[in-house]
Amino acid sequence: MNARLVAGIAAIVVAALTRHILLTLAVGMGTLWLAQAIIGK
Repeated sequence: MNARLVAGIAAIVVAALTRHILLTLAVGMGTLWLAQAIIGK
């Protein structure tokens, strides 16, 4: 699975649940970095 896809899905879920833009960005970027470390680029 693509690391960007995983991060995008996580960001969409957070955005839908919280409607908080900074939290959405933080979760999306954090998930992207973590997914890239685990899955690879």
